[in-house]
Amino acid sequence: MKLQQQVVENLVEEGVLAVAQSPCNTWRMSGGQVVSDNVESLLALVEAGFVPVIHGDCVLDDSKGCCILSGDTVIKHICEKTSVGRVLFLTDVDGIYNRPPEVEGASLLPVINIKSSGDTDIPFLSSKSEFDVTGGIALKLNTAFKIVWVTGGKTPVFICKVGSPAATSVVLQGDFMGEKGTRIQIENLQ
Repeated sequence: MKLQQQVVENLVEEGVLAVAQSPCNTWRMSGGQVVSDNVESLLALVEAGFVPVIHGDCVLDDSKGCCILSGDTVIKHICEKTSVGRVLFLTDVDGIYNRPPEVEGASLLPVINIKSSGDTDIPFLSSKSEFDVTGGIALKLNTAFKIVWVTGGKTPVFICKVGSPAATSVVLQGDFMGEKGTRIQIENLQ
């Protein structure tokens, strides 16, 4: 079963009107930059009461023929164009760790604060998953920081394990309810 299908099915089981949306035939790039999108269609779904579940995919690129548009880039682009209440990134681990989670001594970072300068002092070492062809956790974190920063903290970003109680809480309640995960936010703005 594809991850997106699993996510949609889990949301529907929880009573969420989730609908899968692929950027494959609706987004275009040129030289790796987004030049057209379907944000208006996604907003129409939201206004109709649905929750679009998006992901990265191969899309047409005017200069390259075809390229990979990461889900991280998709959601950052959406957040730059419209107001988003929260963003949830799903991973195969509980959230962001101070080092790769399989390394001894790794600890989960429940909150990452972005300072008023736009910086964070969180030490971070990464390992790229063999299944992630779009930049791994480093791109995800960079995207999360940009989303929180560009929205002035109005859009918190959550990173947690797919299928976890934390993911369910973020979708249904808008925040963690004591579960394991990472919240990225502007410092002193919650």
